[in-house]
Amino acid sequence: MINSLAAASPLEIPEWIWQADYWRYLNEGNIHMVFAYTGPSHPALSGHTVLRIAKEMTLGSSELSSTSISSQRYPMISQTPEGAHFATNFIRQLFGQAYASVMRMVAVGPDFLQDLDLSSFLIRPHHRRHRRIQIHQPMVLLMDNYTSSVPSHIIHQSVRDELNVTVEIKPKWGALPSLEYLDDRHRHIKARVCRYCMHKEYKLHTKKLHHVSAYCPLDLYSGDVDRMRRALCALMDRPQNNFRVFKGGSLLVRFSLFF
Repeated sequence: MINSLAAASPLEIPEWIWQADYWRYLNEGNIHMVFAYTGPSHPALSGHTVLRIAKEMTLGSSELSSTSISSQRYPMISQTPEGAHFATNFIRQLFGQAYASVMRMVAVGPDFLQDLDLSSFLIRPHHRRHRRIQIHQPMVLLMDNYTSSVPSHIIHQSVRDELNVTVEIKPKWGALPSLEYLDDRHRHIKARVCRYCMHKEYKLHTKKLHHVSAYCPLDLYSGDVDRMRRALCALMDRPQNNFRVFKGGSLLVRFSLFF
């Protein structure tokens, strides 16, 4: 096993770095927001560093005013030393050290997180704004920014500077459940339709989506070249939150033209 227990320990960062002006909103998913460092050079950071910050979990679907931060919120406890330890020791062991970065915990204060929340609010996608940053989380994750440059431990410097395109794929759950655990009432569906496809149909039915993608993770994981190509084409056709392309650190909205 990779001996990197130290990566789970909080990394000490000087206080002057925690200024919202030094961190640019990059992107977000359902649970986390990501900010790229753009401030002065420091040995612990670089222009290729990001913070992954947990968002609040809500008990309800009420929309949040753009001028206030609700106190009726519940934190998503995902930023822990144990989580960083798992990612560093087990994920890197699974994929190999050359293909996964060390994640480090850094201590942050609520004022910095609130400043990030307010400064990024208006540039966030409208459908994401109902979840704000959890400003009382004591630590966040620091990691490499693969959207701006490929870290040196993965590719040689002479080649690295020429590469500035990053593809992000969220493949989702790519396995069917074992029949022995399925209720007889649902077996005829769950034995042949994956969890992701059921969820996207549910979102369409509840009008959370207006269109659904033809993407199925079972195709991507199938090992069949035609099915894998079909899955990737479906992701590019309707990327939703599962497929993104960055160029020079910026998200390409019309990335299909690039290909």
